[in-house]
Amino acid sequence: MRLENKLDAEFSKTFSNTAVAKPTKRIWAVLFNIVTLNVWVFLIALVNGSIISVLTHLNEDFANEMLIVLVILGCVSFWGMQFYFVFTRRQTLGKWLMKIQVVDCHSRMPVSVGRYLGRECVEALLYLFFFPLVVFSLIMLFRNTQRRTLSDLLFSSCVIEKT
Repeated sequence: MRLENKLDAEFSKTFSNTAVAKPTKRIWAVLFNIVTLNVWVFLIALVNGSIISVLTHLNEDFANEMLIVLVILGCVSFWGMQFYFVFTRRQTLGKWLMKIQVVDCHSRMPVSVGRYLGRECVEALLYLFFFPLVVFSLIMLFRNTQRRTLSDLLFSSCVIEKT
């Protein structure tokens, strides 16, 4: 049987002794991603915005427009880094640091990149527009024996400790 990916081969060797990820690790991974995004964008906008405002102190409109561009560039660079981690490791930066990974609940193999990105996008949109779902997912995370959230149930995935 030919494995399509080295990650799948590596994962199948080490899965036998893995456990479901602790809720605290999952929460820390999400918080790390959120804080990293905000700090990254803030630092890029602050440093470059200060330089631009000093250089263009006569033209405030230009400085404000450049600040907006810098915030957008900060977001794009952060998401570029996250996509790199998703495509190469099938983890976000926070999950990589916490040593946890999203896997398919039935096959116990890492989810595909498309499914992972879909899971992250749906989760972000649901939480952005329906804040009570954050509370509901947290309750599910601590009350469910499999430690699965709403997005895990929707995408038939679970998060495990990566050894």
